[in-house]
Amino acid sequence: ATGTTASDAATTIDCSTGPVSITTSNASVQLTGSCSTVVVDAGNTTVRLDSASRVTIKGGNNTVIARKVGSATLAGGNHALRVSTRLSTATVKASNSTIKTASASRITIKGSNNDVRSTRLKKVVVRGANNTVKVKKGSTKVSNRGANNTIKVKKRR
Repeated sequence: ATGTTASDAATTIDCSTGPVSITTSNASVQLTGSCSTVVVDAGNTTVRLDSASRVTIKGGNNTVIARKVGSATLAGGNHALRVSTRLSTATVKASNSTIKTASASRITIKGSNNDVRSTRLKKVVVRGANNTVKVKKGSTKVSNRGANNTIKVKKRR
């Protein structure tokens, strides 16, 4: 699927053969196989996948639902990234976006008005403003250089 681009409103793509770029707005896309790189540069699009090494979400109002993601980058705004098991690293350059994951190594938030929730998170770096971070279990190293952020974690000793 090297360079495969989704172009139909409801599409299934095998991404095990290479990178996938989704540029169609107002679509629902199911990715099958183990994905390398997935780029969503659209609006109002929902993408479901099992796993990906890298996910980039651009545009606006997009949702990505996955079991496992290596690294994720969110740019633009109003996105949702839901990872049911493991998210290694994420960088949020977007605004008004949400990340929900069971576990993550590091999440960096550079945008504003974002909401990050994780059961376990090793490190969070917040540089933007008006963001919310909530971690349920474990210890989390926190760096907060932004304004008006709400961070609820168990800090590392």
